[in-house]
Parts: sequence; structure tokens; C-alpha cells
Amino acid sequence: MDEIGIKLIEEYVKPALLAIKNSGAYAPLLSILNILSEEGMCSSVLGTHNELSRVLSQITIAQHSYFVAYTMLQRFQQSASWEPQLRSTTPQILISGLGHDLGKIPRYSSPCHGRGRYDHAIVSANVVADVFCNHNSSPPWLAMVLQAIRIHHSDYEVKNNYLQKLLRRADWEARMIEARRIKGTII
Repeated sequence: MDEIGIKLIEEYVKPALLAIKNSGAYAPLLSILNILSEEGMCSSVLGTHNELSRVLSQITIAQHSYFVAYTMLQRFQQSASWEPQLRSTTPQILISGLGHDLGKIPRYSSPCHGRGRYDHAIVSANVVADVFCNHNSSPPWLAMVLQAIRIHHSDYEVKNNYLQKLLRRADWEARMIEARRIKGTII
């Protein structure tokens, strides 16, 4: 786990551990972290068709996912008016951020699953759904998380799904910061 992943655990997961366990997300969260640890060392970019994608291809799926989840939690914390709301929402934000690009992992992104910008989002949502199913967990917020993951690259905005907007914004912001860190590029 990289530095951001460790900060994510220390600053957000540990303080919200009780909320994560009570929400039914603890075992699925561990499974997603395990997938990222074991299989997320591949490039977070599908194809290198321009300079930006070549730069960002140096970032692994695990690194990018930790950073997106961390950024989502930071942004939510900045907008949240009270601490209990952050703790109770942490499971949804973690699962959304960590799971949003699982569909880019080669095991899941076979030709039959698709490998495009939108395809990986659909596959990612299916992987997260399977993880929860494998743990017999179906928290009431899971549908909102899956919807946010499924359409995180879409221009379509779903009313009453704050996760979609938060995920899309954090994903974009993380990419811009990653590019600057690697290349010193300002985008």
C-alpha cells in the first residue's frame, strides 16, 4: 500500500471502523482492498493514445483508487457540517472511491467485458456488487454506490446521488494532481 493508502486507513478508516462494521461494509471493504493489493498494480489507464494518458499510465489502479477515495473523503469532510455524518457516510465513500476502477483490472476487463471508458465503469460496479453478494451483505446504500460507480464517467447526473458527483469530481481532481506530480504538467 502506498503513502496515500496508508493515510486513507489512518485518517478515515480507523476512526470510522465501527460505522464500517455496522453498515455491513467491513468484509467487502477488506475484499476490495485485497483485490487492489493483489491485482491493482497494473496501469490505471486503458491505452496510451495521448501525452496525458502516457503520463498517467505510470499510476497503478491501486494508487489511483486510494487517492480517489482519499480525495472524496477530504472533499466530503470539507462540506460536511458535523463529524457523525462523515463517519456514517465513510463506508459508501470508501467503497465508491476504491471500487470505481476495478473493471480495469485485467481479470475483469477481458474482451467480453469491454475495455472502454464507460465499459470499465459498468464492470467495476458489477465487481463491487459481486463482492457484497459474496459476503451476503446488502446495505441500503449499496444501490446508490453501484449507480455512482456505473456512471462516474457519464455526463448524466442523477438527482439525489451525491456520491456520483463526489466520485466524478474526485476522479478528475486526482488525475490532474497525479499528472502534475509525475510530469510537472499543469493541465
